[in-house]
Amino acid sequence: LGGAYREGTKGLKKSPKRAFQLYELGAAQGHASAKAELGICYDEGRGVKINLETAALWYRRAAEQGHPVAQCNLGTMFYNGTGVAQSLDEAFKWYQLSAAQGDADALYYLGTCYYIGEGVPQDNHEALRLFKRAAAKGHADAAGAAAKVEAHFAAQRSH
Repeated sequence: LGGAYREGTKGLKKSPKRAFQLYELGAAQGHASAKAELGICYDEGRGVKINLETAALWYRRAAEQGHPVAQCNLGTMFYNGTGVAQSLDEAFKWYQLSAAQGDADALYYLGTCYYIGEGVPQDNHEALRLFKRAAAKGHADAAGAAAKVEAHFAAQRSH
């Protein structure tokens, strides 16, 4: 129901504030998806004032229940140091958990970590594998990233 108010579907008038209220009710009942949605609300200011620390708290609660989008979003908060202290180790951990469930964004971000060697040793082969998996799931930037890594390999072979 919160999603219907968020999007203004199913005959309901779009209301980010009402969606937020419904996510709160769902979160109070322990629903991981509602907790993840509360994280997004606080992260992006949907129906509530932006509060990155509170966003991280809700993402963590959902992530600890195994919610892949919350895991990825929490990883990004750790990567950037927004709402939490920056930690590439924590970012990598949450990206890995999310990517293991097939989240396209997490696969892409994890590939980026391997490509640039942040939080992990640089590994273009692993980066390429992850970029290709993310591209297969429709991630907008992953195909271009995979092509860039493949071009790097081709340049190495020609030298």
